Amino acid sequence: MKSKKLLSLGLSLVMSLSLAVPAFAAANTDNTTEISGTYKDVVIDVVVPNTGVAFINPYGLDLKVPQSEGDTANDVTITGQQIVSAPMAIMNKTAMDLSVSATVTGAITPITVPDGETAPTLMKFATNTTKGVGSNPDAPDYVAPATGKSAFVYFQAKQATNTTGTAADVAAEYAAWGASTYNEATDVIVAAKAVAKENVMTLRAAAMETDGTFSAYKAGSIGMFRLTGDCTSGSKANWTEKDKFTVTVAFTFTPAAVEKYAITIGAVTGGTVTADYATAAAGDVVTLTATPTTTGQVPTYTFKKADGTADTSVTVTAGKFTMPAYAITIEATFAAAP
Repeated sequence: MKSKKLLSLGLSLVMSLSLAVPAFAAANTDNTTEISGTYKDVVIDVVVPNTGVAFINPYGLDLKVPQSEGDTANDVTITGQQIVSAPMAIMNKTAMDLSVSATVTGAITPITVPDGETAPTLMKFATNTTKGVGSNPDAPDYVAPATGKSAFVYFQAKQATNTTGTAADVAAEYAAWGASTYNEATDVIVAAKAVAKENVMTLRAAAMETDGTFSAYKAGSIGMFRLTGDCTSGSKANWTEKDKFTVTVAFTFTPAAVEKYAITIGAVTGGTVTADYATAAAGDVVTLTATPTTTGQVPTYTFKKADGTADTSVTVTAGKFTMPAYAITIEATFAAAP
């Protein structure tokens, strides 16, 4: 028995050496590897408008705001806002999510008048709302409304979830944005010096072709931005057509670290269902494409959490749903429309 065991061990050693021989058969005899590193240029392709227009509207009158010069077909009517800008959008055409930062710089346009005439009072940028803060003058946080010719102008941005990038879609999404409320966490106050803010919004990746070229915008790969705010309507000095300002917005784009959750298509009866995302972040709008086996039938969806329990908080409207902050499974049954 002992001799057999030694023989077996000897064969094992022979086989081991035999298997190792090819690894040492290469020309590299000192067993070292040299790796060459070369910079690889990765292009971040984002469409950014060159110019925009804004309006000072002290009395908050209804304004028809053009999206661009000569584009009257996509005018947007803004109601009740004193600082109003045209619809503007930036569009991500790359395959990665991008965090958008902005540096905003404002300037008051100087007024020139003929010799012998008095120049009107220049408008000023306010550092807080011109409407005052609080209603009780005796309260410690009370700030009286401004009486000078000043405007509280701020930059706002948000991810757009329902536009394909056409002028009409951008105008509709802008109009649905609604009235402005200053948010210290994300908005940028316009001043006569540069003010920077990181991560004012996130642009989701676009749909790409198999060769890596741009295919189409997805929900969230377009972002809206605007100038808005308030100004004194009863200032001691009257507002005139000479009151003008310019604002320069410099955007910076970096890859975004976005936590995403899995979207799984489960049991489907009577057709097929696909989602435009395999994973999505909380708040993303996900589009479902439903194809029935029998023409005319429509799907009824059921959403389930990871533990298999039904999730009634997620609903589908016009083929879209908003992603929750956890993984989901989607099941569907096709049947004749009620």
